[in-house]
Amino acid sequence: MLKKEKVIGFFVNLNMILILVGYQFMTSVLTPFFNNLEDATQIITIPYRAATLGISLLVVLLTIFHKVKVSFNTKLFWFFWVLYILRMYYDLFLRSDVLIPADKTYQLWLYVFGICMPQAFSVQRTLHLINFNTVFKWISVLVLVALTFTLFSNQMILMEADQINHRIGGNAAFSSINFGHFGATAMFLGVYGLVRKRKLNLWLLVWILLILLGLFSVIRSGSRGPFVAFILISIFWMFCSSRFKVIGIIVTAIAFILSAIFIDEILDGISKVSPLMSYRLEQTIYEGDTSEREPLYRIAIEQFTDHPFFGGQFAIFYYDDKVLFYPHNIILDAFMGLGFIGGIILLYLLISSIRNIYHYMNIKDKNYWIFILLLQQIMFNMASGNFYTNPLLSVLLVVAFQYKYLLKK
Repeated sequence: MLKKEKVIGFFVNLNMILILVGYQFMTSVLTPFFNNLEDATQIITIPYRAATLGISLLVVLLTIFHKVKVSFNTKLFWFFWVLYILRMYYDLFLRSDVLIPADKTYQLWLYVFGICMPQAFSVQRTLHLINFNTVFKWISVLVLVALTFTLFSNQMILMEADQINHRIGGNAAFSSINFGHFGATAMFLGVYGLVRKRKLNLWLLVWILLILLGLFSVIRSGSRGPFVAFILISIFWMFCSSRFKVIGIIVTAIAFILSAIFIDEILDGISKVSPLMSYRLEQTIYEGDTSEREPLYRIAIEQFTDHPFFGGQFAIFYYDDKVLFYPHNIILDAFMGLGFIGGIILLYLLISSIRNIYHYMNIKDKNYWIFILLLQQIMFNMASGNFYTNPLLSVLLVVAFQYKYLLKK
């Protein structure tokens, strides 16, 4: 019986590790060994997705007789998923004015039924068995290895700063925005490790390297979102960590004031690593540049105002030479596709999850690093990405809604 429990525990932890950083690790480590990067992404990602789906289904089968309580918010989360699936099915198969190529449709359903939902459900079923301390250590090591491989295998990352004139991804299967957020994740893990670790040993070096490599990757990627997300989440983190909230408010205010005073020096320092990042941040700070997003926001709002009750369509079709696009904001996404009902449900779920994030960070729960990553995913999807192709957001929302049952064990 003990051996069976160890086997189950191994696969449960492995499932969580792969969900959190598996894709980034595999593509970062294996892609450099292929000459044809386009073929490499297919050779690596397809078997990897199949393997992770198999592991998610395996842990569900291994724990099929375990009794698991399901919170109201988790049930509402799955109801929201059902609404989205019905919306997508209607738009893709029942409407005559929308003709999406079969490969795009297949890819969409693969994300929904092959990645997002199985992973979220597997974590819901096995959350009580996850050893978060083990998972944290493993993902820290894997993130460090992945960023190290990327650093030495991606020639663009090692280019001189003045030669960079475009955003940089980790590899052919790792976009600049995702690469930037992966670097931010490394920094969060490193800072958390330094804050929580009391002994001086080899792990101290791991945390420091994660922070340094993460910061370099965030800036080098050229994407503003990860950099801004790291700053805002760090301020939120400081606020939560303050025993007296007045002190937290004062620290936050001082951080903003110092940033405003030394903004030119900060931008100058960033420009030495990535002039493009410095320029894009300067555009945002001084000119409020949102030109890339405004047309998308406008279309999403128009769809909602034209169809306020049930929504107009789950995505933006035929935009800028793209067959399937999205507004780059999950709240607008929900209101555009599902109307008032879906939009209000998503707002409720996000607000509830942020309350949980604040609570567990404030009490310094032993596993609160997982809630930092959830906050990062929420911010990520406020400026990029979408709900139905982001498995990590779904998984971490389930963790936030189900975590309270772990504390009652």
